Amino acid sequence: MDAVVKQLTNKGKICEVVGVDLLLIDGKKYYLSERNVVAKYCPPVQQAVLIEID
Repeated sequence: MDAVVKQLTNKGKICEVVGVDLLLIDGKKYYLSERNVVAKYCPPVQQAVLIEID
């Protein structure tokens, strides 16, 4: 969560955490889903997926 907020802030977005899995980005609510992607010949990578909530 912290890395996502930091990345979005660095890109000029106004971002704040409003819940355990909820972010407010430029006035819109997003659900943050995180998952680990495991590949055979490289270290695991964590992927963050933002889903807009109406």
